[in-house]
Amino acid sequence: VESTFFPTSPKEEIEGVIMTVLGGVPQVGRNDVVAINRGTLNGVAVGDVLAIYKSGKVVRDRVAREKVQLPPERAGLLMLFRTFDKMSYGLVLKTEEPLRVGDNVQNP
Repeated sequence: VESTFFPTSPKEEIEGVIMTVLGGVPQVGRNDVVAINRGTLNGVAVGDVLAIYKSGKVVRDRVAREKVQLPPERAGLLMLFRTFDKMSYGLVLKTEEPLRVGDNVQNP
């Protein structure tokens, strides 16, 4: 098990989701450990840094009078510290607001 990490951007385009939070809590904050659904078979490696994006809110457009989905918002960063074939564990390094299981992760 490695104890020294070199934060880098993934070499390949990565898109995944937060599957679970260790400890079973519903919200994710700074220094929480999360599991994502991408692993070494997807091109991630120990030390890779990924951006966390929250789904955009659904709001009512006052002009068109219909509901509109806003684009995703960047909400934090995580660094992978343990990788397996199909999933990885990451440490949330930074977040401006509470994150949730199901939020997206991708290249920063």
